[in-house]
Amino acid sequence: MSSINIPLDSGDFSVMTRRVVDFILSMPEQSLYIRGIRSWVGFSQTGVEYERDKRQAGQPKYSFRKLLGLAYNGIFSFSNFPVKMLTRIGSLVIVVSFIYIVITLVKKFVYGNVPQGFTTLIIFLSVFSGIQLLALGMIGEYVIRIYDESRKRPLFIVKDKYLE
Repeated sequence: MSSINIPLDSGDFSVMTRRVVDFILSMPEQSLYIRGIRSWVGFSQTGVEYERDKRQAGQPKYSFRKLLGLAYNGIFSFSNFPVKMLTRIGSLVIVVSFIYIVITLVKKFVYGNVPQGFTTLIIFLSVFSGIQLLALGMIGEYVIRIYDESRKRPLFIVKDKYLE
């Protein structure tokens, strides 16, 4: 769902150069999703695969609720997918509603057996539900742009400078 490439199974623990740490610490954001921001800064990364042994003692500190919070933070820090999905669903509902209108009109004028009242109610509900979803998606697009501006992330990070 992310707009950047976050390596699969990348954890929060890593070895970073001072330069990468300085860039990450310079971010003015309050809720840093470290897995995403580490990929976002763009320096080269190398993953090291290893087999984790079973926990020897005690219980994990991350409950299911905390893991959901971590996922939520990752999705909303580095993804526009939920808003895009809302816009697409709204568009799809509108298209399906208009197809249903055409089918209903054909039934009415060709066969004449369309139930009174119920069909009109379904048409209005579906069309206006689609319009609402589409409008929420459009508002969400503006909110995402405002959110991106408020994070004050730099447009780019210079890895190396070559002086003449």
